[in-house]
Amino acid sequence: PPTDTFSLARSLPLMQFLYLSSANPAALRGISVKRKEENQETTLAREKENLSKFLYQTYVAPFEKMLQGKKRIIIGAEFMLHFIPFESLRMPDGRYLGEVYDVVYTPGFTTEAFLKQRTYATGNSIVAIGNPDYATYHPELLQGRALDFSELGIRSWTDLPGTDRELESLKSKTGSVMILSGKELSETNLKRKSEQGALAGASVLHFALHGLAGTVTAAEDNSLVITEPKTGTEDGLLQFYEAYELNIKPNLVCLSACETAMGMLNKDGSVTTMAAAFLAAGAKAVLATNWSVDDAATALFIGEVYSLSLGQNISFSSAVAETKRKFIRGDFGEKFKNPLYWAPFKYYGL
Repeated sequence: PPTDTFSLARSLPLMQFLYLSSANPAALRGISVKRKEENQETTLAREKENLSKFLYQTYVAPFEKMLQGKKRIIIGAEFMLHFIPFESLRMPDGRYLGEVYDVVYTPGFTTEAFLKQRTYATGNSIVAIGNPDYATYHPELLQGRALDFSELGIRSWTDLPGTDRELESLKSKTGSVMILSGKELSETNLKRKSEQGALAGASVLHFALHGLAGTVTAAEDNSLVITEPKTGTEDGLLQFYEAYELNIKPNLVCLSACETAMGMLNKDGSVTTMAAAFLAAGAKAVLATNWSVDDAATALFIGEVYSLSLGQNISFSSAVAETKRKFIRGDFGEKFKNPLYWAPFKYYGL
């Protein structure tokens, strides 16, 4: 195991990420060691909790005096710390940090100042984009990055039935919802709507799709997987720079997709992600994910966020924090108390 401070600072947040994001963390090589006198699951649970408490002591405890009387923590992470949700860290009394504080993230504190200077859409208009007809998507017949991925064997995407429930539930939250889904949804059509100004008036942009995090060049590969017909001219992937160019100014972009808060680390310690792209494009805030999210849990999580924010008129950041507390308390069942289901959702912005 690493012993120097720099190696620990790199490896321990990554280990925490692997613990949290794996549905079967015991299967990860080099993470847990079975001890003869204890059951493996008991040992693993103790290791996970000890690591979580250690990270709290390292990165949060030094600022405890500053946090007294506060309700909200804004975190600007660097390097490997981008990969852990701070609200999942265990406090000395055993509670999660997110049980006590509303945790909000920022790509940088200069970004926060910039966001405060812009104007945003008003009202409760929502544009919901999702549940595409993935069966008609043939990236090997298209161009661009999707064609490159198809050469690596990525030629099909599974349908996401939970996304359909998400889109339908939005209709009950507010009367002003425009839905792009099924055969009406393609990358070409989405860009056309943007150029026509149909997205600029939305207070909320909701994307319920597959997501890709960059593995080679983050800005190029980070994408939302939409679709494109065989006769289309796009590749069906809304990539980082394409999202950056959208004509939008919502109070919230909800990226209900996998790994939209993930990407390659840059030399300055930042991460180029889809969340950053939408903030740069015009969003006031973005709800993104740190790993591959469970379809059913995501539908529950996002539905509750909208019920609280739109139904009870509280801020989106507070709604996200309260939804996590509901998951932790077991309001949605014992299974979903696991951080695997609620910890990947990270709120960026104001």
